[in-house]
Amino acid sequence: MEAIELNMESLVNRGYAILRGVVPQGLISEYQNLVTIKIGAMLREVGVEPASDLYLDFLTAMESYDQIQIQQELSKYLVYREIHKKLFLQPDVLEVLVHSIGPDLEYSSGADITVNVRDVKNDYLVKKFHQEFWSGLAVTSLQTWTPIGIKPGMGGLEIIEESHAWGHIPHRNREPIELPENAQYTVLDLEEGDMLVFHGLLLHRTVPNEHEWPRFAVPLSIRNFYFKDTGFEDLVKWDAFHYSPISQIRKRLGNPHLSPFRTWGSNRNQYFRT
Repeated sequence: MEAIELNMESLVNRGYAILRGVVPQGLISEYQNLVTIKIGAMLREVGVEPASDLYLDFLTAMESYDQIQIQQELSKYLVYREIHKKLFLQPDVLEVLVHSIGPDLEYSSGADITVNVRDVKNDYLVKKFHQEFWSGLAVTSLQTWTPIGIKPGMGGLEIIEESHAWGHIPHRNREPIELPENAQYTVLDLEEGDMLVFHGLLLHRTVPNEHEWPRFAVPLSIRNFYFKDTGFEDLVKWDAFHYSPISQIRKRLGNPHLSPFRTWGSNRNQYFRT
């Protein structure tokens, strides 16, 4: 069975698919370099000379900034540099997304990069079992989790197999009230270059990082912008990165009134971006 069929089967039956080796090392390095650059700039703002080391500089920055503030600044910078579009346009990644929810795709550009630091217990940073649906993700959307700075022994995510088929789990204060006794818990082993794609109803939690260095990952939601919003996705920022042929034609037409000869004879068509 081809890889795409295996991924689709896993997504349907288990609620998730691990895409192995779909992110090239060059892109991982670009992520790490951008994060290092931004942290370095933040350190210089408080009079500290950075070591130009991703892991060490983040820990140093935590001495002057709140961790959540650092992550928010990093997230805005990565969106500004449009690196997430490169991530999702990787051929093996795009193939899975298009097969899953169609070709008209956008990602949640307001989401924060996640960094897990040893001994940090903040429940915003180390999340308990939850469904992304609780935060407003539509049932027709997908969630992705991509490690961009991870070493052996850092852990990652733990999921409950097949829980995406249980529906909306009763919960209070962002924690399930009840779970089946025979629930199957699985700690996922992901490396740099891998991507996890899962349904918004799949129960998952953060595995605490016991390593001396921080763990970096990019969690981003993906949706088809034509699908009906069944959550609170209107409260989230989205950035389109892939269009179907029909959407490309609509963009060229420019408006629903189909203005006659709108682009005929114009040299601006060469600047059209799909």
